[in-house]
Amino acid sequence: MSLDLATWGISTSEQLVQALKRSEGYKNRQPNAAGGVPTIKILQAAWIDNAVYIPRKAELLLECILEVLTMSAKNPAKLGTKYLEVSYWQLLEHVLVGLRAQHDFLHALVSKHNILVLVSAVTQNASIDVWGAALPVLKVLLPVSIRRIGASQIELINACFRDLIKALPRACTLATMHLMVTLFDAIIKPWYSDVELGVNAKKTAKNFVSEILCPYAAARIHVGSFGTNEASVLISQLDYFATVSLYGPQRLGGKPSGSLPDSVDTLVESLTALLKSSSTSTDICEILSPLLYNLVEKVSPSSERAQAPPAHTRHAVLERFLLPIMTSLLPSSHTLPTVLSLLRNIDEAALYQPGGEDQDTWLALWAKLVTYTLKESESPQLKDRPECFLTLHALWNICTDEVAPFLSVVLTRISQVSLGEPAWEAAINLNHAILSHFAAERRMPRLVEFLCETLHHMCRESPQACGPVGA
Repeated sequence: MSLDLATWGISTSEQLVQALKRSEGYKNRQPNAAGGVPTIKILQAAWIDNAVYIPRKAELLLECILEVLTMSAKNPAKLGTKYLEVSYWQLLEHVLVGLRAQHDFLHALVSKHNILVLVSAVTQNASIDVWGAALPVLKVLLPVSIRRIGASQIELINACFRDLIKALPRACTLATMHLMVTLFDAIIKPWYSDVELGVNAKKTAKNFVSEILCPYAAARIHVGSFGTNEASVLISQLDYFATVSLYGPQRLGGKPSGSLPDSVDTLVESLTALLKSSSTSTDICEILSPLLYNLVEKVSPSSERAQAPPAHTRHAVLERFLLPIMTSLLPSSHTLPTVLSLLRNIDEAALYQPGGEDQDTWLALWAKLVTYTLKESESPQLKDRPECFLTLHALWNICTDEVAPFLSVVLTRISQVSLGEPAWEAAINLNHAILSHFAAERRMPRLVEFLCETLHHMCRESPQACGPVGA
């Protein structure tokens, strides 16, 4: 390759620049070129050539490569899609490694070349191979760009995150997972510092709800489908980004107030609207539980309390999040797993404390959920739906008194499932929980009454189904 530089008449850095300007694909292409040699060939030759002295070669090549990439991203029709060629990204990575992280130069570099435009172009069209080559470069350059403009132009940085998150269902594979994790780790830190400034938190919350909520849901589902440790790490990063975006950064030197941020109302309004749409409801259902969990952890961290969250926090979560969300979920027949996840959140976070001022509101919610779940359990496919019994079990643990009046129906449903069927384990666990409850309270006569009612109900509906319940 060193002979190529000489063949092309390149013996100085000035001649190298002139040759690049004459090669195809360069924005200031000049006529009478070096034989129309591709730009990437000249750049590759210059990088490995040791015969021609080029002062500050790494810096010069970085400038040239980034100009080619960013200009092609801005005008691909005229300059071609150089930003989609693996060879450019691979060379850029090698040169960056050779530069050895000269931060002042990188800062000046990103001030001249719009890395965010490059990110936007790549996220829309790149193949997996291009992603694999581009991610190590973006991990170096993108944090520098964020630090340079994030404080004053947070909307542009949020748009960059949006583009990256939108691309995850296409770009995140087992091969690129580690690179994605390292990229998000590198860019979230400087972004967080910018969100803390001025009104950036409010801008970020508004932007997330309007533009990133649905892409976040789709990305989370896709990444979760891999089931690997690195996938769990990436999901945690996405959840952290969502939590800070929606609920704001942690107050410096202050303890959580227990009050819900104003953004919750806008978030819930958007969620309930999306739940009504057939095109978005499935994805949105998947993020309701993590959104609730992270909301409670944000305003009342479990690590900082020994008991339940404060009463005003529990009441606010009930009124401003749970009631509107549950109301949107209950009419649908496919949302039972989501209801179950939210019930587990309620139980684990101790959001329901019997006897409070909002007891009547909670009881009304429990009544709706019990009725809804029993209605779902009427399905002919009950034996294939363990979520019916899991939800009844969760309700039994949280609000036993609200489920107790329907025990004969519950036990009848349990008796309809046979050993080896998908719902068997969930059904028998619920049965054992009911038996254990009455045994612990020494109320076996009452349980016998329920069993008799159940057998009577079973024999009336289907004589051949009569038999021992919960054996």
